[in-house]
Amino acid sequence: MRSAATDYREDDQQIQVTFAAPGHRTLVTIDRGTKKAEVEIESRGLLGRLDDLHKGFNSGRTWYWMIDITAILLTISSLTGMITLLSLRARRRSGFIIGGLGVAMVVVIYLVFVPA
Repeated sequence: MRSAATDYREDDQQIQVTFAAPGHRTLVTIDRGTKKAEVEIESRGLLGRLDDLHKGFNSGRTWYWMIDITAILLTISSLTGMITLLSLRARRRSGFIIGGLGVAMVVVIYLVFVPA
């Protein structure tokens, strides 16, 4: 296994160790009485991996920081774009109208398609 252990539990009868990576999980259960192990592997494919990377689940510290840095850079880029629109008198009105329509479209999609 290439991923680190993300969960460890033990009692008098068994030991359970979970190894997780984006889109993949392996659960190893060791029975202390019989000294046998059972391995359960769950793989959610490429979309599961992308979903976990998007959320930062089991992706490591470096990826976690990469998500935050990217969010900061996108925020700075958006703010500088708005400042540029404010300084361009000819495009100011149309730029903010298009931006407002984009925000309204995201709100409508959220209200219509995201379950409450």
